[in-house]
Amino acid sequence: MKFIAPKFLCLHSNVSFKNIKGTCTDPVAVKLACCPGLPCENVELSDIDLKYTGDKGPITSACSNVKPTITRVAQPLACATSAAAPAPA
Repeated sequence: MKFIAPKFLCLHSNVSFKNIKGTCTDPVAVKLACCPGLPCENVELSDIDLKYTGDKGPITSACSNVKPTITRVAQPLACATSAAAPAPA
């Protein structure tokens, strides 16, 4: 699950990711990357259960410029790490 706000978009708010279950082949299963000047607001992660099927380390997540509300999400998928800023377009 990846959500990257492109530079040309304005503020994102009131976004929910709910009831997501499955497997992923990338160890960074959740990546939320919002713009530094217009961080995302009111982002919710709820009931997310992802299993990593690869061999490149433990499953993790990354967030930048967003502080989501997190409920019933397995650790370390609770935006435990910082994501790199989105690449310029």
